[in-house]
Amino acid sequence: MSATTESEELVGRGNRDGAQLFRDWFTSLSETAAKGDQSAYVFVMGSLNEILKAFDLPVVFPEINSLQLAARRVAHEYLAEAEDYGYSPDICGYVKADVALQLRKGEHPMGRIPKPSLGVLTNACNTYIKWAEIWERIHKVPIFTIDIPGTREADGQTWSAISISRTTAATSKPNFAS
Repeated sequence: MSATTESEELVGRGNRDGAQLFRDWFTSLSETAAKGDQSAYVFVMGSLNEILKAFDLPVVFPEINSLQLAARRVAHEYLAEAEDYGYSPDICGYVKADVALQLRKGEHPMGRIPKPSLGVLTNACNTYIKWAEIWERIHKVPIFTIDIPGTREADGQTWSAISISRTTAATSKPNFAS
């Protein structure tokens, strides 16, 4: 087999396998929705996926759902619905697509998204905080915000990788206060 054929096969296999992972994930979400089981809404960054999975909570990533709407060329319908509902055209498209998805009771071209039992987010992005407040209002569920260590300040942050690295090497415990 030539190097080009081998490379093409690897790329083709990656696309097929990745697409199958998405189909399997959306199928499991549809099954969860059909049974009315619990799920956790989380964001890709700081999702605590492993911890939630340990409690058998399927996780729903709204950014992925919104992105998949765009990939399937139907996002414009969802965006228009959220805007008709009252969300401004200048609000993040991912948020608006997810709002319309909630208004449609989870109906998505890849399956049905279950309602959340809880939401988990980090404070790394103000949009996340406001987005989670939408779930809280629509679904009347608790939202848990994880405070990420370190805050922004002029010309940098209140912690640095150098101090963490030195502290970790010396004590095996990071010291974020230095």
